[in-house]
Amino acid sequence: MNVLRTLAVSLSLYSRIPMPQFQWKEEDMKHVLIFLPVVGAVIGGLVYLARQLTIAKHSTLFQLFFVALSSLLPLLITGGFHLDGFMDVCDALRSYGEKEKKLAILKDPHIGAFSVICLLMYALAWVGALLLLVEKGNLVLFCTIFFISRAACGLTCTLFAGAKKDGMLQMERSGMVRSDVIFLWIQLIAGLLFGLWFDWKASLLLALTLFFYTVYYHALCKKQFGGVTGDTAGYYIVMSELWMLIALAAYGYWGV
Repeated sequence: MNVLRTLAVSLSLYSRIPMPQFQWKEEDMKHVLIFLPVVGAVIGGLVYLARQLTIAKHSTLFQLFFVALSSLLPLLITGGFHLDGFMDVCDALRSYGEKEKKLAILKDPHIGAFSVICLLMYALAWVGALLLLVEKGNLVLFCTIFFISRAACGLTCTLFAGAKKDGMLQMERSGMVRSDVIFLWIQLIAGLLFGLWFDWKASLLLALTLFFYTVYYHALCKKQFGGVTGDTAGYYIVMSELWMLIALAAYGYWGV
């Protein structure tokens, strides 16, 4: 594996970060999932920088500016890549059809009313929780959830059964080897351990929140789709980040 080429392909696939242009080879696609957390590290770093630029300003206006900017940065970096999957899954789940129908909805480029409603609900929950976190929570740990969610997503994409025998995700996971899985585990554990330096209780809460949501996600995908897909991977990232944010906000505000 050419590490730099694979990294460039991974960042090109999962983000809008400018990368050198070259012809992609099949070998370059085999291990792209292991660098998915790098996108999260970039997002987390930029969110932390945004907080450092506004931390000296204690006005409500600057708090709102940080909330808006830190909500916008993931969209700017990824181009809404994961939100697209989130909306597709929301439409499929609300169809209440058979697995085949739901998988067909995931392929449909059009959006339905349910996905728009779910997106609005998600945005309200995200902004509300982030406002609480800005008031009393640990913003350093908040910056880590983008990295943690993507490391965990890489593992779910690799270890959970796939819903289809074709598609982009199947192509990516087919080239994964044992060392790739180990590297993803190392990244996930490192991301969680990093939080121990700042607040071990909050970091433990993050780990538990991610664990229980992942268990739920596995059951959801197995029941509704027969396994994971590229769209459900986007759904996982979006929802796991939201639940970790809510957990941090609740811990910071109510001390739970």
